[in-house]
Amino acid sequence: MDKIKTTKILKDIIRIARKAGQATLKMYSQKTTVYQKRDKSLLTEADTASNKIIVNFLQKYSWPILSEESKDNISRLKADKVWIVDPLDGTADFIKKTGDFSIMIALVENKRPTLGVIYQPVKDKMYFAHKDQGAFLKIGKQKPKKLQVSKVANLSRARLIVSRYHLDPRQIRLNYKMNIKKVRKAGSNGIKIGLIAENKADIFYNPSNKMGQWDMCACDIILRQSGGCLTKINGLKIKYNQKAVKVRNGIA
Repeated sequence: MDKIKTTKILKDIIRIARKAGQATLKMYSQKTTVYQKRDKSLLTEADTASNKIIVNFLQKYSWPILSEESKDNISRLKADKVWIVDPLDGTADFIKKTGDFSIMIALVENKRPTLGVIYQPVKDKMYFAHKDQGAFLKIGKQKPKKLQVSKVANLSRARLIVSRYHLDPRQIRLNYKMNIKKVRKAGSNGIKIGLIAENKADIFYNPSNKMGQWDMCACDIILRQSGGCLTKINGLKIKYNQKAVKVRNGIA
């Protein structure tokens, strides 16, 4: 992609993420009907409303879309470019009214993300990044701020961020072994990774097999462009647009 076209696409994705976020906010203060999917994860009308807005918009690019809330079309596996979408990450936090939910959209080219957006509607926080152009945060009407992760190298001084509702017992044991003293809880993966990108936390890991490609794709490009790193738990890079939508053995 040339730079001018990329800038236009990024602006479009920022705009549609905000539009989807505004739609979820309209439902946020209302009584929420909660459904349970086959994998026992939660679903609300806000998830589906956000998904409809994003998917309808992205179809103009004619690139396949892998979304948590849409039926998977494996013809995407033959495509060089694929959108990966989580229309509402942190559904439990949406239901519990913590504010820690986000909209995540990423563009993958040849198995790796090259563009990503994470939007937290409640705080009007927009994280965005493009390959080789850095990562940025825009809050409300403020000017975008370039992101840079911390340089903390000593684990005992690191700030760990963990899930509020999905804390794995293995994480608790490993935290103890690493002698990490500062622990912060948050909801959406997008928000947790965003806080690392803006130097408000240092480490996040999830050793489970429940993480979908949509849970980490936008996070991956934003974190890398802010100087951080998101990998499989074994340290290998994650390849996206794979047939198996879940990433085995977790991420760090």
